[in-house]
Amino acid sequence: MGIIVLIFGVCLPFIIFYLDSESNDMRISQYQHVIDKMFKEYGFNPNQIYLSDCKSKLIAFDEKKYELCVMDVPYTKNKLDEADIKFVSCKDLLQVELLEDDFSVTKTERTSQIGSVLLGTILAGGFGAVVGALTSKKVNKKHVDKLVLQIVVNDLNNPVYQVNFLRNSMSKESKSYQEIFNKANHWYKLLSVIIKRNDELDQQAIIN
Repeated sequence: MGIIVLIFGVCLPFIIFYLDSESNDMRISQYQHVIDKMFKEYGFNPNQIYLSDCKSKLIAFDEKKYELCVMDVPYTKNKLDEADIKFVSCKDLLQVELLEDDFSVTKTERTSQIGSVLLGTILAGGFGAVVGALTSKKVNKKHVDKLVLQIVVNDLNNPVYQVNFLRNSMSKESKSYQEIFNKANHWYKLLSVIIKRNDELDQQAIIN
């Protein structure tokens, strides 16, 4: 019995690593037929999709409709049709932030006069504590427990969406963590570009 326990204890980290290293494409393929069915019903045709296995979140971008989809996904794929699905116009994006263990890594927000007013309204509406990340000096940790993409939109009922890209604590120096960070950073940069475009449209509207 002692030998069996020892073997299990040695193998468990490798099992967890395998689950964590499962590719985004593999996860999406398991749900593909249900995802396609749901998106077809809503007329949503995403160019990019990320399905997180840690907090069961899906984020997708339809460039043609200029919309985002953020979805809470049930653990089992057979219940995916029960998912809580939200569609957000990219014109309503106000802020995007990448958080590492609740500390802000980087942030982009609307800076135009119109965008600043809208963001201020959300923050003043009682959601400031939810949106705000820790601003004190960041502790230099060797491991990370959470890597979250936080999105703030112009919706007083549901202004904040979070997508956690990390399921288990990982070493910041590990290859697996760097790959996950790059995926999260890709979505951060994509949404940052959209926010900057929104500011440009605001400026053009004022000029015209």
